[in-house]
Amino acid sequence: MSETGQLQNQPTKHETGAIGATLSPASFPCHFCGRAFSRKGTYGRHLDSKKGDAQHPAGQVEALRSGVVRRAARRAGEPVADEKAGRAPKKVKRQKSQIAKVYNSKTAVKEKNRARRRARDLRLKAQLQAHEWYIGMLSGPQGLAQGPAGRAENASLEAGKQAHRSQGLESGPERSQKSGQKSDAEIYGARYAYAVASNVPPSQWPQKNGYPGDAEFGATVGQLTALAGMAPYNRSAPGPQYFQGLGPQSGGGAAAQDSTGAAALEQVFAWHAHWAQLGPSTKRALWQAECDRALRTHLHGASLCQISGAAAVVREKTRQLCEQYSQGAFLDSILTDSGPETP
Repeated sequence: MSETGQLQNQPTKHETGAIGATLSPASFPCHFCGRAFSRKGTYGRHLDSKKGDAQHPAGQVEALRSGVVRRAARRAGEPVADEKAGRAPKKVKRQKSQIAKVYNSKTAVKEKNRARRRARDLRLKAQLQAHEWYIGMLSGPQGLAQGPAGRAENASLEAGKQAHRSQGLESGPERSQKSGQKSDAEIYGARYAYAVASNVPPSQWPQKNGYPGDAEFGATVGQLTALAGMAPYNRSAPGPQYFQGLGPQSGGGAAAQDSTGAAALEQVFAWHAHWAQLGPSTKRALWQAECDRALRTHLHGASLCQISGAAAVVREKTRQLCEQYSQGAFLDSILTDSGPETP
């Protein structure tokens, strides 16, 4: 027989699908549609997907697939295995704990852990010292009043009085002859400008060649009110009457005498009344002078870069202190190496 005749006698592609069971002994033919599958799982999925159509009666397919064990059903039928699996993590954890106990009991490991704890303690000590150093740099000289109300009074009264005493601007009988050329409006207006510069953030200061207005006055009163722990300032009722009964001069008793924040606020209201009497040029000159005085007074030994980059400054100080403490601890360990071991 010729080669062409042999090719003609071979089954076609469509015929292979119908008689696939006779071509490969490992195939799984479908008894309903005649298709052949190379794997048992593929054949089973075929029956499940075609169940109920014209060629695959549902009842016969279900009877044929009734003996198949599903994975979920197989897992549900093994509760004992789950209990054993639950005990396994506890056993592993106990074994790891025993191994760690034996490992940590070694002398070299004890020394390593002791050195790690010492380094951690030195690092925490350096962090605390760096924060205290930074706060001390911003706080300046000691001896001023503490607390929110005290800070408010210091910012608007103490520092302002010290600054004006240096120029002979005290009020009342302490006013010197040199200050006689200045009016009360200029003297107390300068104190108001200093209070605004001390309590309002520089980002909220008036623009160049400007001076404080109603917005800065409200911000100053709001800041002092928050520091004193009082009720929010009501713009609809401006003036010292808002704090009537709270100041030390109102006769409100011991509770009123202790309200130093209210006293500072009353001073700000009184100074603002004098400030309103000044002209634009005088306000501008006083504002520039008091801004310079407030910056020099409150910055103390800190620079603007140290304030804006506080995190980096404290981090660098922590690193320096940690190096110093580590060197000191290393020297102590060398000196005490020949002596008894400290716990």
